Amino acid sequence: MDHFIKQFRQEKKLSQRDLAKLTGTSQQQIQRLEAGISPIRLDLAVRICNALDLPMEKVFPTLSPVLKKFPGRKLASEKALEELSGAGIEIEGVIWTTEFGLRNGVAKQFTLPSAEKRRLEEFLRNWDYHFGAQTGIPFFWFDSDRYSICVNLSQLVYSRFMFDGPGLEASEAESYEEVCDRAPHIEVWMNGQREPLEFSAEPDEISDLEEEEEEQPESGQLEELLILLDSNMADDGFVSFMDNDGEDVYLRVADITMIAVPQWLLKPELLDGLEESEQEESSPQKPSGPSLVQ
Repeated sequence: MDHFIKQFRQEKKLSQRDLAKLTGTSQQQIQRLEAGISPIRLDLAVRICNALDLPMEKVFPTLSPVLKKFPGRKLASEKALEELSGAGIEIEGVIWTTEFGLRNGVAKQFTLPSAEKRRLEEFLRNWDYHFGAQTGIPFFWFDSDRYSICVNLSQLVYSRFMFDGPGLEASEAESYEEVCDRAPHIEVWMNGQREPLEFSAEPDEISDLEEEEEEQPESGQLEELLILLDSNMADDGFVSFMDNDGEDVYLRVADITMIAVPQWLLKPELLDGLEESEQEESSPQKPSGPSLVQ
């Protein structure tokens, strides 16, 4: 979703923790929103605009036209939900635990926002329409709470959606070490293997020069890998990346059943707020007023 939460937050000299307190959410949720991982609930978008004292069209330029197009109760229509989802907004504010059962006997569960659930259901219900004529391999790419995942739908045996109750809110902010420790490796499940291959890699980084350019910066190597899989590339192709040791890893696309890449490797900016908060906590607190000398 196109938004300017981070830019305006920094202009207002607010930390992620400050904005979280002003909007009644967690610092981790602000981190994930700024990194573009989580969809944002409409009510939270309104609270963020109020906290920044800015109009919706400035903070969320792609959302404002949708709200004007579907005023009042029309916002609950299927067409409105579709366009809001395209703008990165989640009306329902519900997460699902989704179980993916694969032909190699692996069954893994990941969290899935309602918008992504609807997208997956559309693919499964109308398989021939979406994939019947294509020759490539259909991968479904989505963001879960800790991983960005590509599932090979041609290897999918079943999918089960378990309702987790309302709320896309993240839990309390974790430390730098906790984020890395809870999703330490890239995990790749291959045909015929029940246990994943595990790889370590450096986080994707965009150069300062690319960030200063007006055009969209190029993707890092791990994001590029997921983009290639999501493009339904031919089944005789390979994807590759470089691991921590500087060694190239090649994976045959036709034999990948699922790949999970930790979010902090794809979005290193997730860790920026954690380092900022840890520095704030370690720095001495200034007295709020003059001390009294007895």
